Amino acid sequence: MARSTLYERFLAFARKNRLFAPGERVLLACSGGPDSMALLDLLVRCRDRGLIALSVCHLDHSLRGEDSRRDAAFVEETASKLGVDIQVARKNVRLIARRRGLSIEAAARQARYEFFRRAARRAGAAKVATAHTESDNAETVLQRIIEGAGPEGLRGIPLVRALGKRNRIQIVRPLLFATRGEIEQYIGARRLLSRLDRTNLEPIYLRNRIRLEILPLLKELNPSIEHALSRIGRSVGALLDFAGDDVAAALDKTRRPGPAGATALDKAALLDVHPALAAEVIKHVLLAAGLVGRTLSSKHIEAILALAGGRKPSAALDLPGGLSAWRDYARVIIGRREMAPQVAPFRKALHIPGSVTLPDGLGKMECRLLKRFRLDTFLSAKTRNVEVIDAREVRGALVVRPAEPGERFRPLGAPGARKLQDFFVDEKVPRARRARTPVVADAAGIIYVAALRIADRVKVTGKTLSYLRLKWTGPERRPR
Repeated sequence: MARSTLYERFLAFARKNRLFAPGERVLLACSGGPDSMALLDLLVRCRDRGLIALSVCHLDHSLRGEDSRRDAAFVEETASKLGVDIQVARKNVRLIARRRGLSIEAAARQARYEFFRRAARRAGAAKVATAHTESDNAETVLQRIIEGAGPEGLRGIPLVRALGKRNRIQIVRPLLFATRGEIEQYIGARRLLSRLDRTNLEPIYLRNRIRLEILPLLKELNPSIEHALSRIGRSVGALLDFAGDDVAAALDKTRRPGPAGATALDKAALLDVHPALAAEVIKHVLLAAGLVGRTLSSKHIEAILALAGGRKPSAALDLPGGLSAWRDYARVIIGRREMAPQVAPFRKALHIPGSVTLPDGLGKMECRLLKRFRLDTFLSAKTRNVEVIDAREVRGALVVRPAEPGERFRPLGAPGARKLQDFFVDEKVPRARRARTPVVADAAGIIYVAALRIADRVKVTGKTLSYLRLKWTGPERRPR
């Protein structure tokens, strides 16, 4: 068999891209497959020359039963023969996926990265090396084209990426220059043993179909298709890096204060920047909110831009990963789905006179009868949280509760009854605040929408003889 030049090219690639500092410890994530066993051999050769210190880690995902356990045993035995420290762990990825509401692939990725961080800290390594190849990169770019990814998705597999927010540990891919065919040639020339994951040979997943069916057809048109697709990824990545300052400026221009744990974007400012920058701003916010990059596609970004540009003053849409985006008049808010303010149903009796503390931090509602009342004096000092009504127009007992779906009332001064939902829209009450606006009702329906309006039927007139004062001491009003 012809001699492989992979080792020399590997050294040149690592030096050119400054992947390893002289003598630093590198942690290899080794699956036992051909690519990772080739990388193990290359790194052992570097260790033997004193270029690096080397440790190995292996995660058993518990997805293939006995085969998974044999993979772990194989890697552990090989590392022992080579005199390399190894850490082996086992995770039930199916259970993780079920508990976190993730796909198996996303759960496996999370489990791997969590394991890599722990293993790197234990080994004292600042670099975690994975065996992704140029063929893997080509498959990634092609898959994202098929799935309709935006520019960031076409970047492909990065050569270096931070493992965690503090950037203390990095993942490096020192085989991104080599195709799978070149790896196989090196394996043969060095007579290396490896394990075969048989699920990679089954065309049941899109990634496998790309590898087994689509790329072979494309190679008939262009034998260098893997290199061409990887080059597209590098070119797109270079352009995105160049535009990074513009994206940061657009993010500063559009970001606004929002609910705790969520990000708010100014609708007008978002629509004012170039659409390409607006898309990058949204992508940045989604990734920061926890959306896994593999589940993010251009259709999600387009949907959020349509939400921002729509005519409805408030609207919402669900996103992958348990996220939501909702329009809040002048803002678009992105956060966890459960973060959209909700109020559990409640019904509190309000005695006359009396007061009641409301649940979920909604404050306090109180009422009392007035002995004397002058309308002009009241109006001159009126605040939005205080109203006075005709006590004799109250029908039955008073209760404080959330608004009910489809509920109607006639606001003070309105020509007729209206849906409370429409009233909220006219008053420009943000969607997130509507559920947290209590109402006071009697047997005939709503008489007071807190801090907004009383019902016309209980208004004070020249014939009023008994006055009832309603006051809501509510939470601070959220910014619009």
